[in-house]
Amino acid sequence: MRVSKAYFLTFSIMALLGAALVFSAAALPGTARAAGPAMGQTAWSGGDFASGVGGEWSVSETLKVGKTTILGPFNYRNDSVPSAATLTLENLTPGKYRLRFDLYLIGSWDSAGSDKADTFDVLDGADRTLLHMTEFPCRIEGTNESKPIGNAGLVRTPLSQRELGYWVVPVSLDIEPGSFADGKLRLRFVGHPTARRVESWGLADVRLEPR
Repeated sequence: MRVSKAYFLTFSIMALLGAALVFSAAALPGTARAAGPAMGQTAWSGGDFASGVGGEWSVSETLKVGKTTILGPFNYRNDSVPSAATLTLENLTPGKYRLRFDLYLIGSWDSAGSDKADTFDVLDGADRTLLHMTEFPCRIEGTNESKPIGNAGLVRTPLSQRELGYWVVPVSLDIEPGSFADGKLRLRFVGHPTARRVESWGLADVRLEPR
């Protein structure tokens, strides 16, 4: 069968118009389905405390440590500062996430095996333990708090009248779908230092990533 040039031209124009209509519809607002953050991207970030503390946090106290503003300090044995911090996140799709944050340890935190061993924990809204830390890098010369070893710098807190060493520990832990309840993710950060004045802790660069 012979196909005329006019017929072929008409068919080609119709095909082009159809493709253009499909492309235009896909580009219209509201026609594309929103996608969540890809793996490795940040689903939530609230660790820039220099610009203020968001309402998702249960406390608002901050402290300048070196060049970083941290949330804290905290000490559950001293009523002059908060004892713990709770983070409540809404509008997140329940799923698997990775929580990352920098834990600032101020003073000579003692590791497991010491008669004054300290601990740090992260719990979800059902009080399930997601992280239990018993080993810390904080070292001093003998019992001299003014001579820290391997620290990131020195800082004076509202609890102490002198400068103390501080150490920064990057922390990463997995969050499972079971930690969500009623469409919310609630995380509680709790430290248990044995000293009332020369040991405290804080948080910085807190973020949540899909995995």
